[in-house]
Amino acid sequence: MIREKHKLPRPNFSEDLEDRNCITAEFHYSIRGGLVETNHTYMMRSVVYQLWKQNSNLFPLLRPQYRGLKQRSSSKMEQGISWSHGDLKAALALLHKIEFHLEVFIVIDGLDESDDAGLSDMLQLLASLSNETSSCIIKILISSRPETTIRHQLAHGRHIILQDFNHVDISREVDKVINELDGNRTIHKKMAESTTPQQRRSLKDFANIREYILKSSQGVFLWVHLVLKEMSQIVTGRIYRLSDLESRIKRLPRDLGGPDGYFRLIVESLIKRQVQTDVDEEERADIMVNSLRILNWVTFSRHPVSIRDLEDIMATPPLSDLSVVSENHFNQDRIRGLEDAMSLYCGGLVEVGIWGSDVSFTSGLTRTRAGPVIWQGCPAHTSDC
Repeated sequence: MIREKHKLPRPNFSEDLEDRNCITAEFHYSIRGGLVETNHTYMMRSVVYQLWKQNSNLFPLLRPQYRGLKQRSSSKMEQGISWSHGDLKAALALLHKIEFHLEVFIVIDGLDESDDAGLSDMLQLLASLSNETSSCIIKILISSRPETTIRHQLAHGRHIILQDFNHVDISREVDKVINELDGNRTIHKKMAESTTPQQRRSLKDFANIREYILKSSQGVFLWVHLVLKEMSQIVTGRIYRLSDLESRIKRLPRDLGGPDGYFRLIVESLIKRQVQTDVDEEERADIMVNSLRILNWVTFSRHPVSIRDLEDIMATPPLSDLSVVSENHFNQDRIRGLEDAMSLYCGGLVEVGIWGSDVSFTSGLTRTRAGPVIWQGCPAHTSDC
């Protein structure tokens, strides 16, 4: 069959999908993802890819631009087509040129973790896309910490302060953990059954700590999660005084990042563990090697790593020692109780997911994989146009 030249071929990845009149795209900025997850050009590439993938009627909009870029790359003897920052901005602006009804929803998460360079320009672009009136209705949802530049440029848009709405949810989570520590749940169940009600810990015992956590949370679930985790380890792991526990909780950093933040404290505790004199030298070296391997795999893996995958990885010799590995070797060198050992190896930085077995950075630190990124402009499926 011969295609008519004036028609843009439907891309292969959309052949099994119907064109949608309501399409969505999302991108999650993450400073831990490096350039690909902090750069505004990569964000636009991902958004363009996701939107154009969902409706083939959008492809004619890109035809002149694509052909021009293709001709330019051919004259420069370049391989592939490179879409610049300006090319991608122009592509998104074309959405308002369509002559059919279309609703577009774009979700941008973690904008405060994006590059400072070009941030103002990006915010202006997003504002112009959502403000313009045409057959294409574009609505954009941005989530971010209230940094000055972002707050100033988004001041005229509709916004909510999450802290004003999630206080009840945070309160429930704090009460749930305290109840578990109180012996009403699983952690101290046996202890609770052997004691009188007057001897059991109660919510009143933790009242000051509870009030402090709620007041200091500022609506940040991740901070609450880390503090409750620290409190649980103290209560379930050793003999303690409530006064000492309260002092310890109040000494914890109230910010997550920065030179004096919570994550810095976690990293410093891992370093301090490596220089402890009461740990055998061989054991210390083993802990360091395992810690680095886990952190490297969780950080740089392109796909989620399950706890089972990690057990295999830890049982596999390094490349320098790699030879034929037998099943018996795997069984002998597999770390038993690896999930429980995460705290030993990585402190509070890494955990196993609550709803699955994937190993990732704690809660909000997870490297979100927001969908495909167009590494060199439009996908190869458009090369026939």
